[in-house]
Amino acid sequence: MKVVAKLDKNYHAQLMVYFWCSQFDDPKAVNFFIDTGCTTTTILNDDATLLGIDCSALNAGCSVSTANGNVVPYEIPEVILIFQARYGLFNLSKSLKGTKLTKVHCHVPTNPLLLTPQRRDNAFSLLGMDFLRKFKKWKFTEKELILST
Repeated sequence: MKVVAKLDKNYHAQLMVYFWCSQFDDPKAVNFFIDTGCTTTTILNDDATLLGIDCSALNAGCSVSTANGNVVPYEIPEVILIFQARYGLFNLSKSLKGTKLTKVHCHVPTNPLLLTPQRRDNAFSLLGMDFLRKFKKWKFTEKELILST
């Protein structure tokens, strides 16, 4: 199986993933940055607001170290990430693949009044090693990061 992430102008690998948890009727699209320094996939503040995540129904996890200092994220249990995958050397057609994670971290949602159009357009979350460890081969091209099992 192969997954292709696009590299932006700063060479950050981005992957659009459909995110589902028990709070949603249907999966919702999230732009994830691939972050090998992130242990647990994390929904960041702006995405938490845009997705409408209700943190009052979630348990707080343990303190974790981030680039911006220590935080205590909420834990969203039993999440499914749905993404486009390619299968096999001769069957490169894309199809949807779902992966279940036992938990995803979620930062405190941003106040909706602070979400400017620019922040909405540039919102992203972090795809961590709990998901990325499934891929044994990583190949960079000028415009893509190709992950393979």
